Amino acid sequence: MNQQSRSFLGTFDGQYSACIAMNCALVTLLFCLNIKGTFSKSIVSSTLDQQVVFSCNTSSCENAEWRKTFITEATIGKCHKQRCTIEEGFQEKFTFTDNKEGLLLISAKYSDLGTYECICDGTKHFVKLDILPALNITAAELEIITLWCYANDAKDVTWLRDDERVLHFTINGFTVHGKGFESRVSLKDGCFKNGDLSLTMTGIRKTDAGLYRCFVNDETTKGYPHTYMLYVNEKQSSPEGNHTECNSNAEEALIISLRVIKCLVFIILVLLAVLTAMLYFIIKKQNKGEIQPASTTTTQTAQESVNESDNLLACDTTTSPPTDDSQSTPTVIIPTQESGTEYNKPSNTKPF
Repeated sequence: MNQQSRSFLGTFDGQYSACIAMNCALVTLLFCLNIKGTFSKSIVSSTLDQQVVFSCNTSSCENAEWRKTFITEATIGKCHKQRCTIEEGFQEKFTFTDNKEGLLLISAKYSDLGTYECICDGTKHFVKLDILPALNITAAELEIITLWCYANDAKDVTWLRDDERVLHFTINGFTVHGKGFESRVSLKDGCFKNGDLSLTMTGIRKTDAGLYRCFVNDETTKGYPHTYMLYVNEKQSSPEGNHTECNSNAEEALIISLRVIKCLVFIILVLLAVLTAMLYFIIKKQNKGEIQPASTTTTQTAQESVNESDNLLACDTTTSPPTDDSQSTPTVIIPTQESGTEYNKPSNTKPF
């Protein structure tokens, strides 16, 4: 074989090897893409007695099937050209959503945790359901609450509301706040040293309601307690409405002041009532000891005066009153001698 033939064969072998390598790479890529499109996995968390929706977009499937693969294996429901039915034995627990895009678990129980599988025209989608026994917390707007969480040897802590981050804090002091929670959430000093990773939240809002979870070490470990369901009651507003937080604080201060004033007024009224009662009993006692005997004496004196007046009136009716002062006095009548002028002469007769 001459040199030209050898060079031609060498070039052909090189091109052939390169073609084979490219074909292998293309087949491998298509295989990986096929696996990625065939299998997908997601995790759904729920508390007890809550509704759970397993999304699979079965409305675009000609044939779809929902199965539970762990802890037990069973077929839950099937769909054919958007006509879906629930298998016997699961009709009280499951139903399909109105748009036929997912399976609805009516009320989650702890026995419902496990892995669910949706097969849509040969494509499989796995959903892992995690049932969380949450503690129910009820608060009113503008209140301050604390959600407890404890963990040992934690390097970081992450608080989530539903699937949104509330706070991420590391042992080095690195802090990330969730949107809307800036300056409203905090942890205790020395939280990692004490193992107390409890979350304190101020100025509770209506939008803060939801499922809260505590994770440590890059969300790989659950804190204890792990889950809370927060319910927020609306604050009763006045007819004007649209009160700011400052106005709310002013209203609270005014209410407290009014309560204090009411208490003071009540105390004053009680004291006045006590003093009035004491004065009443003192006056009543004095009337019994002093005033009533004096009034009796006066009555007797008045009665005696009336009796004397009656006696005088009786005397006046029997004797006629004197005409003047001279007649009212007694008169002494001296007998006179009728001897004329001799009566006035001095007597020479001496007494014996």
